[in-house]
Amino acid sequence: MFGFDKKDENYVEFKFFKGLSASYEQVIKKNKGFILLSTMLCLFLSLVGFFSGKVVGCMYNEHYSASYCNYGVVGPLVKFLFGILAYSIFISRWQMFAYQNKPMSEVLVKRFIKQDLKAFGLILFYFISFIMISIITYYLSSRVVIDNAAFEFMLYISLSSIVIVFVVLLMLAFLWVRFFEGKEWCCFSKSLMIVYDSLYKILGWFFVYMVLMLLCIRLAFVLAYISLDGVFSSIVAEFCLNFFVCLLVVGIQGVLNYQNKVVFGEE
Repeated sequence: MFGFDKKDENYVEFKFFKGLSASYEQVIKKNKGFILLSTMLCLFLSLVGFFSGKVVGCMYNEHYSASYCNYGVVGPLVKFLFGILAYSIFISRWQMFAYQNKPMSEVLVKRFIKQDLKAFGLILFYFISFIMISIITYYLSSRVVIDNAAFEFMLYISLSSIVIVFVVLLMLAFLWVRFFEGKEWCCFSKSLMIVYDSLYKILGWFFVYMVLMLLCIRLAFVLAYISLDGVFSSIVAEFCLNFFVCLLVVGIQGVLNYQNKVVFGEE
């Protein structure tokens, strides 16, 4: 290892398969609560899809609802904003139920606006981080170099530093768990070396969920084709796609909670 020796009392190690299975162990353990929360989320997002004219079947012109499918900017924007809001509340409530051991009656009835807003802000932050990394990387790889070595050097160093900062923040994403729970979360000095030691496992988790995300995109095309039959099949297709995304979200959430427990001595 690079940072800590295994004999060091500060040494901790992420277990790759334990991290992957941690979230779904919670789903199985608290299956009734998960089914209730995910069903509410999927039904809400399905309704948003229909009212905004952006159901999954609208990917094909042959869809029975093509007459009301919204191919402009407003429909996708409405679905995107409501989607982030819905997933923020879902992540917030699943975190409280699955990892903070709050009863489902409290999770559903009480208003936790502060925690919901934290989840909303974190989703936006990491979404913007991915966008920034993609834009800067594409710009650096495609721009035409000019005959000014000093300018080129400063531009490359500056933009590369921004990318590195965003990548590091993504690698330390498990700190959002402490931020969400109101604990001290600016623990970069303690977390960075541990992340560096287990970088290949974190990249492995990232690769697994990227593959699942690609499968989700592939599933969207399949479900869009299935939904061409009519209203019922379209509703089922929209629900199934949202449920698959929901499983993907709780998977990532579980990995981050597992990392948090390991780093801060709770595992």
